[in-house]
Amino acid sequence: MAIPSKAVGGGNVSTASNVFRVSFSQALSAAPQYQMWDNSSTYPAVDASGSTTTKEAFAGTSGNSNKPEYALVSTTSAAPSSSWLPGSATGGSANPNRMKGTTNYVTDPTTPAPYTVPGSFTATASSGAGMGTGAYKYTITFVVGATNPIGETLPSAEQSVTTTGGNNQVALTGIPTGPAGTLYRNIYRTQVGGSSNTEKFVHQIADNTTTSYTDAASDASIVGNAAEPTVDTSGSIRFNMTAEFASDAAVPSSSSQNILLQIQYQYTGSAPSLTYYYNDAGTDSVPIWTALTPGSDGIRFVNVGTVSGTYKFTLPASSTANVQELWVTT
Repeated sequence: MAIPSKAVGGGNVSTASNVFRVSFSQALSAAPQYQMWDNSSTYPAVDASGSTTTKEAFAGTSGNSNKPEYALVSTTSAAPSSSWLPGSATGGSANPNRMKGTTNYVTDPTTPAPYTVPGSFTATASSGAGMGTGAYKYTITFVVGATNPIGETLPSAEQSVTTTGGNNQVALTGIPTGPAGTLYRNIYRTQVGGSSNTEKFVHQIADNTTTSYTDAASDASIVGNAAEPTVDTSGSIRFNMTAEFASDAAVPSSSSQNILLQIQYQYTGSAPSLTYYYNDAGTDSVPIWTALTPGSDGIRFVNVGTVSGTYKFTLPASSTANVQELWVTT
């Protein structure tokens, strides 16, 4: 899919971890902060930093007891509970939190740092059936995180092997283990006779200790699997958002709700490059990440069942209602 489309898992009732992701090209020196600001003067362009928090988005209305209307939860280290919107804002940093500049904000529980790619390993044809006969190439990646995966390294250097009649399995040995924070290792492989950089997912070693694996998967069984990564996502943070609107919220909302999400980060040395993504038509366990461009693309808080081109949120007749669907649009 492509922009515009729904961010899978976005909203308050979701326990999804993979909704929005920001990847850093090098290590940070401190955990980044998520902040929200008016951005009144330059919307939708991105200011260098926020300035005010005077809009209804932060002041709220009498219908919601004058609370900030937007909330954010970091999902880098753990999935949130369902209906995670806080009942009230917490001064300073909390996760999750109702957002208002540097008055109420969220600090990610991690300090992103891209991991090194795995080192070398050995691939040897072995007795048995399953694979084709001919040349194969393998790569390995590290899948990293605290208690749940947050990203994956670029693949290792390829290891080549040739199977022969009767030796149609491949023994992988000396599979590298990763540094602290490595949850799994993913193994990728070409089809027989496949060219470099066409590897597809074969197997996940669900620990950081096992150093061998025997592959007997047929080419047909992996042809539809995910390709090896081409972007390093190991130095990433992830988050989800929602909003609460009361029956007395301003209509139309073009001036009261055009706000800025700002991610503030610290580094030593040269500045890292950042890449922003959202889960576009994937699942939480197998996300499909599509890049978005800050200042050109935005996030809309909309009704459940929204279709492309019609973006609105219907206010409740009384009390408050929470947003349960988010769309990325240009």
